Amino acid sequence: MSDIVEKALDEFWRSFSPTGANAYERERERLLGVRRRAEAEGTQRDLLRIDAALVTLADDFERIDDVIMSAREVVAQRDYSSFETTVAVLFLARALHTVEQHDEEIRLAASISAEPTIPAEDAVRILERVVQEHPSRLSWSPQLVEKLEAAVFTEPLAELPEEKKRIPDDSTELADFVLMLAQQLRSWNEEQMRNVTNSE
Repeated sequence: MSDIVEKALDEFWRSFSPTGANAYERERERLLGVRRRAEAEGTQRDLLRIDAALVTLADDFERIDDVIMSAREVVAQRDYSSFETTVAVLFLARALHTVEQHDEEIRLAASISAEPTIPAEDAVRILERVVQEHPSRLSWSPQLVEKLEAAVFTEPLAELPEEKKRIPDDSTELADFVLMLAQQLRSWNEEQMRNVTNSE
């Protein structure tokens, strides 16, 4: 992310105020102002970062329609390797679940998680959300199973005992397998954060 856009986003969140009349509209307009500047001075990744911030802002104010609209715009950029896209997909899946668009919610999770360029850990995070809500409705394509196979060899999951790395043959057990991997990812992330805190 360019220095100019990073500074502008940092300033936005530091001065963010969720209170007062028309707070959402005011803060959204401020963030759109950052985006307009980025269109002239930033990169495509800068715009993606700002668009993801718009999703977060809408979610903070529980503006479900805007969450869906903004998150779809992020997903449409097809930058599946970015964490911003993963975050937008998670917000979008939750919003679709809220408005009971469950078929689209499940299709979204399955299709994005199977994308070749999405990190395997992020695919696990997305799949966790859908198997928590719809454990028996996800269709386990070979591409999704391959993502799980790749995930167990990533750094956060590499220290799992070998017996826990085995992909279940029974599709009904894959949902529990995803939940186990997701929990391990959280534990690893928490440990990394503790290490950073202790080193400061």
